[in-house]
Amino acid sequence: MDTLAKKLNRRAVREALTILPMELDDTYDEAIQRIESQHNYEADLAKRVLCWITHAFWPLTVREIQHAVTIEPGDVSLDEEALPDEEDLVFLCAGLVTTDRESSIIWLVHY
Repeated sequence: MDTLAKKLNRRAVREALTILPMELDDTYDEAIQRIESQHNYEADLAKRVLCWITHAFWPLTVREIQHAVTIEPGDVSLDEEALPDEEDLVFLCAGLVTTDRESSIIWLVHY
C-alpha cells in the first residue's frame, strides 16, 4: 500500500496495482526485502524496531522505542542526540509499522 500512496496520478496507481503481490505473505516478503536492501545501519535499526514491537508485553510509545533502539551495550546514560526521528523509524520499517498521533503508540500495521 505504501507503493500506491506514493503514486502521483491514476495511471501510475493502475500500473502499480498490476504488480502488487497477491498473497499477504508475499507482501511481507517484499517489505522485508526492502528493509534488507537498505544500508546496514538502517536495516539493523528497522529490525530492532520490529523486534521491540513484536516482543513487547504492552503497546510501546515512540519515545520508548527511540530509547530502546538507541541504548548500546556499555552505555551508562542516554544520549538524547542519538535518538532517531519518529518519521525515520516508520520509513525504515518499509510500511510495516505506523504511529497513532494521539497516543504516540507505534505498532504493526497488520496483526
